[in-house]
Amino acid sequence: MSLERTHRYDDIIGLPHHRSRTRSPMPTAQRAAQFMPFAALSGYEAIIDDVARPHARRVELGEDAREELDRRLAALLAHLDETSCVEVTYFVPERDDAGVGEYVTARGLASGYDDVTRRLRIDGRGDGRIDVPCADIVRIVVDG
Repeated sequence: MSLERTHRYDDIIGLPHHRSRTRSPMPTAQRAAQFMPFAALSGYEAIIDDVARPHARRVELGEDAREELDRRLAALLAHLDETSCVEVTYFVPERDDAGVGEYVTARGLASGYDDVTRRLRIDGRGDGRIDVPCADIVRIVVDG
C-alpha cells in the first residue's frame, strides 16, 4: 500500500453531507449503542465468576467429632418443641459434586426434622426456611 496522494476522492470531498428528507436522524444514544462492545463469548463471564468464587473440599469428620455431632443433634431433636436458636454449619456441594463446594452457616430457630430425608428444618432470620441435610452438618451450636 502506497502512502502517496492519489486524489481519488477530490470530486466528492467538497459536497455537502447527505441528509434524508423522509427519515429523521437516529438519536445519538442509539447511534452510540451500535458501537458499544458486546459479549462475543456468551457464558464466559459466568465461568470466570464461578472460578473466582472460593471453593472448599468436603472435610470428613473423625469418629470422635462425628459422635459429638450426633450427640448434639440428638439433644437438639429431643428439645425441638422448645424454642431453640441454633447455628448450623454444613457443606453445600457443587452441581457435579466432586467433593468440592462451600461451607454455609445457617442461623435461626430449629423448627422440625424429617425422618425420611434426614433433614433439619431451620427458620432463618430473614433467610426463610432452610432444610439442612444432617449428613452434611459439620458443626452445631445451640443458644438455648
